[in-house]
Amino acid sequence: MRWARRRTLALMALAAFSVGGSCGAPEVQDVNLLLVVWDTTRADRLSPYGHAVELPHLEALAERGLVFDEVRSVSSLTPVSAASFMSGHLPPETGVRTLIVNAGAALRDDVSPLAEWLGASGRETAAFVSAPPMGHRYGFDRGFDVFDDDVTANAEHLRREKVGNAYQRRADETTDRALDWLAARDADAPFGMLLHYFDAHDPSLVPPRDFLAERVGFPLPPNLDQQRHLVELFDGARPGRGGPRANDLRELYDAELEYMDVQLGRMLTGLEAAGELDNTLIVFLADHGESLGQHDFWTHGLMWDEQLRVPLIFAGPGVERTGREELALSLLDLAPTLAEALALEAPTGLAGRSFAPLLTAPDPRRAPRPAVAEAHHAPGDRTGRPEATFMVFADPFKLIVTPGQEPELYDVSADPGELMDLAATKPKLVQALQAMLTAELGAGNLAGAGIDLEALDPEARSMLETLGYL
Repeated sequence: MRWARRRTLALMALAAFSVGGSCGAPEVQDVNLLLVVWDTTRADRLSPYGHAVELPHLEALAERGLVFDEVRSVSSLTPVSAASFMSGHLPPETGVRTLIVNAGAALRDDVSPLAEWLGASGRETAAFVSAPPMGHRYGFDRGFDVFDDDVTANAEHLRREKVGNAYQRRADETTDRALDWLAARDADAPFGMLLHYFDAHDPSLVPPRDFLAERVGFPLPPNLDQQRHLVELFDGARPGRGGPRANDLRELYDAELEYMDVQLGRMLTGLEAAGELDNTLIVFLADHGESLGQHDFWTHGLMWDEQLRVPLIFAGPGVERTGREELALSLLDLAPTLAEALALEAPTGLAGRSFAPLLTAPDPRRAPRPAVAEAHHAPGDRTGRPEATFMVFADPFKLIVTPGQEPELYDVSADPGELMDLAATKPKLVQALQAMLTAELGAGNLAGAGIDLEALDPEARSMLETLGYL
């Protein structure tokens, strides 16, 4: 009942939101863009994708737009994924192939990101980022008039209270800053905004106590703020470390999704109050997913679908379809799609391919293309992740290639949990998919990224250790 009431309110808030194609629709050059990125959010934990968690604002957005069912990221690491979906280039081309920033993991000077295309079109550009993996260290501030990834105020609060993780901020603070900018901006110019929420990344910073208490079934410690916000759940869920707390950790993950949905609702309400809601193309996505115990693994950085399959929803001007699109796509295609949808001038030679025609009509002639992904980790990674691992997906088959190991082949249609390795029984298919992977990424790129931990400066090391990557 509570969810139904919230969902009704969310639908009412979006009642004036034009899906597109109606009389008086804005000219494409005047359309705003709101790009909403929920970090570490797997598709199958969201209500538009069938999971029973209360996300009324996202559900309302999905009902007024087009939901893409089969989208995979180019990496299960934030900066690697972001560099590609914001540029239309594959990781070997962007220069961002790893989290280790002192190993050359920064956007190359000759790679033009989406923000530059938006700015060249006359749009004001702003980004509100909740954690460093999506921040300026990787060159993601290029092209933005305003780029707010400064979490020092939050860090000072956490230092004073001795709680949480100083390298992230909650979605409410990030939303506050975005709404302040929206209220103060030049209303005569269209805008392009990136809104990044990090709450679901880990249990070291969680929603307010009263919000959390209504949404989890386990007792909260009386001194919640002195318990590093339930970070002990993560240790209790790891194999060999107690295991039984795994369900508690999943409940916490869902509660963090619910909290981000509340903040999404605030953002949409702010757009409506500014008179911009029906003039804004809203694109919702995740950079990558998360393992919640599947394959005896927690966190991300591998090639399983729970870490690579991501949500993608379009709603607003120019989106004339509602419902679902089942064609397998890659986040690599996002930037060129936005360029076509918003009449932006994109560079030539992009690896990504626009799927903008799907926003107006199904295209049965459109052939699926292979989707590829990769992830690189430091030697001796504490979670046991390999130094390099790669994936190619040609619907319905998926090949995982890890140097020094036998390749793994899965039919994700028949075996969505990726539990039955078919590589030994289909050697010709393995060979064909390996050839696709080589053709997409280049033979010289199917090895480790040569990460040198000795090159890390103290601040970068602290950030990576605190966020669980070292």
